[in-house]
Amino acid sequence: MTVNKRQLPKSLSFSKVSLSQKFMGIGLVITLIFLFIAFLAPVFQAWGWLQSPIESLSNPIHQPPEMKHLFGTSRQGYDVFSRTLFASQVALQVVVLATALSMIIGVPLGLVSGYLGGRLDRVLLFLMDTIYTLPGLLLSVTLAFVVGRGILNAAIAISIAYIPQYYRVVRNHTISVKTELFYRSCSSNGSIHLDSSFPISIFQRDSKRASIVHP
Repeated sequence: MTVNKRQLPKSLSFSKVSLSQKFMGIGLVITLIFLFIAFLAPVFQAWGWLQSPIESLSNPIHQPPEMKHLFGTSRQGYDVFSRTLFASQVALQVVVLATALSMIIGVPLGLVSGYLGGRLDRVLLFLMDTIYTLPGLLLSVTLAFVVGRGILNAAIAISIAYIPQYYRVVRNHTISVKTELFYRSCSSNGSIHLDSSFPISIFQRDSKRASIVHP
């Protein structure tokens, strides 16, 4: 009597994991560790595991790394290890704000540019390509120097470098949708109406269908 062994689907097989999935898992672990440190740094300080990041006078200056100060101390006597962990909270705020600003600005511009096309599309595409050709880190550092200090200013400086990425993705997807057959058929029979004051595609029902649905 033979027993047939059921094999798992390829999607559930963990033995054959691609390299991109492995790197994605590593990145996910690093992100979770970063979030863990950012949220629990004040708890570690309350438990006495971390020194206060603003406490400087009680520490020796330029102390080398040791058990009490794992990363040593700065020239002002700050504990570098505790300041590094607490800085993860600031970094998290900057990342969230920069991502939100990039999406808020880049996604609508990509929709408008891809949907309207014409001169507006060429101008926006030229502007975004100009920003995209500049080195992102150099552009962010320069803008941060211009706008000044602060979490919001740092987020603005970083978001400007990433707006073209969201813009190009949304614009290309919008243009690809415009070339679909259903869009062309709706455009030919007047089901899609473009209002220049509010450039979003609005699907309007035919008057006969509207009278049937809503007598």
